[in-house]
Amino acid sequence: MKANNLNIIVLPDSSIYLNDGRVKWIYENLYGQYGRDFEVKLEDGKVVVYGSIMIPYQYDRLEVKIDEVYGNVVIDNYNNHIQGNLTTLENFPTIIHRDFKCKWQPNLLSLKGGPKQVDGDFSCVACGLTSLDYLPEKIGRNLVVYSNKIENLSPILESKITGLIDIEYNPCEKSQEYINMLKTKKYKFVNKNK
Repeated sequence: MKANNLNIIVLPDSSIYLNDGRVKWIYENLYGQYGRDFEVKLEDGKVVVYGSIMIPYQYDRLEVKIDEVYGNVVIDNYNNHIQGNLTTLENFPTIIHRDFKCKWQPNLLSLKGGPKQVDGDFSCVACGLTSLDYLPEKIGRNLVVYSNKIENLSPILESKITGLIDIEYNPCEKSQEYINMLKTKKYKFVNKNK
């Protein structure tokens, strides 16, 4: 079975996987990052992916729920300036054990339905985000959301972010809320323009 004519994916030996429409959809529609293979398993009824996955930029949504990924999740136009069609993070993995990278998705206005935990970087750059509501509860490294339309930073207060926070080129950069957060020195903001 091929995934987007880029990789040949070897399906697990068990016919259980072949009979599950969720697993089949993933193998037929997603592909491995850097041309590497990934494996999809059903664990206690949950869909778990081992390896990094790329989601084609043309997709407006994931058709099936992925519960956990042991690798990166990348919207595949990450290194291009091609605008994608993503409109929602519904069905995206709840837990990502590495990075989440999404770029140039102007129709993505909300983080609703997105990951609750990202062990690496959470990057949503040059999208249409107007809010950080539904931000992951835990981000293991950096939060990178520059070049959006974000006005309110209060969701950051409810999220555990270990690394730097990059909110440049957002309306919130000029807010009193941002100035107050800078003064507390509790948060490590990237501040290239100051």
